[in-house]
Amino acid sequence: MKRAIIVGVKEGKDDKTGDDLLFITCFKLPSKMKTGGLWFPKSSDAVATACFNKSRVPEDYESFHNVLPGTLCDLTLGVNDFNGKTYIAKVDIVEESPFKPEALYI
Repeated sequence: MKRAIIVGVKEGKDDKTGDDLLFITCFKLPSKMKTGGLWFPKSSDAVATACFNKSRVPEDYESFHNVLPGTLCDLTLGVNDFNGKTYIAKVDIVEESPFKPEALYI
C-alpha cells in the first residue's frame, strides 16, 4: 500500500466500447523506512493513474467522480499475472481535500 495525493480526476470514454471511464492521477508520497528516514520514489514511478469503468465498478466511479485535487488516499497495488506489471487495484480516501474549486482552478 502506498500513500498518495490526488492531483487530477478526468472523465473519458472508451473508444471501442463507449463506456464511461474515470481517470484518477495520483502522486505517491514518500514512505518511512525502518530507520525513520524517508524513501522517495523515483520521479518516473511517483505518478500513478487509476482507471474506473462506470459499467464494471459503478460505485467506485460515482464515489470518485467529485473528488478534488489535494485529497489524500491509500493505493493498494496489484500485479498483472500475464505481464508482471503493477496496477492500482483499490483507492481508499484517507482525508478529503482542504481546497475549494475556486482556489484550485484559475
